[in-house]
Amino acid sequence: MNPSRIAILAVLLVALVGVLWFQLFRTDPALQDYQMPSRETDERAAEPAAETEPPAPGRPVVSGVDIDELIEEIQEVDFDYDAERIARTEINGAQNEGAFDTERELGVQYHEWVTAQDDRVRGNDPEDVADHTALHGVIVAVGDPFPNGLTYPGERIGDEAEWINCRCRAVPFIMPEGKRAPTGMDHFTAADLEEDE
Repeated sequence: MNPSRIAILAVLLVALVGVLWFQLFRTDPALQDYQMPSRETDERAAEPAAETEPPAPGRPVVSGVDIDELIEEIQEVDFDYDAERIARTEINGAQNEGAFDTERELGVQYHEWVTAQDDRVRGNDPEDVADHTALHGVIVAVGDPFPNGLTYPGERIGDEAEWINCRCRAVPFIMPEGKRAPTGMDHFTAADLEEDE
């Protein structure tokens, strides 16, 4: 296996560990303003995974709570909103925030916006307020905003059309050997890379 592939796998593994670490230890009093909406969900998420049933195949899981379980909990509270949208927004937002924090801690220089690449990605419908199809493949320095103003997908700032029900991810971008970021560009794509002289 070549060294760049090993480096990418190592960064992804550490990002996953960071997401799980963030989810398990986010009851720190200093983080109270950033808690998920339900204290009961926090307590259930902290329970050992052995006490929870395995999730349905293909469904995201955060600390032993999958989207289906969160949907049921939200429906019990009798929200007028679509429970799956709320669950997806909360789980994906937390996963992306944990990955972003891990990227910063590890000193990852760049990350790339990646969509689900299907017809549900915002921007495919002319009536969509936000356009994430245009963000797919955009690369920025970690900590700098993407063109839509978010520093990572699911960040709860700006227009809600940008982050509610967002399924996008930011993945570490490892600069290819012999290449560098284009001079004078805040954001770019892999096609914009310049030869490193």
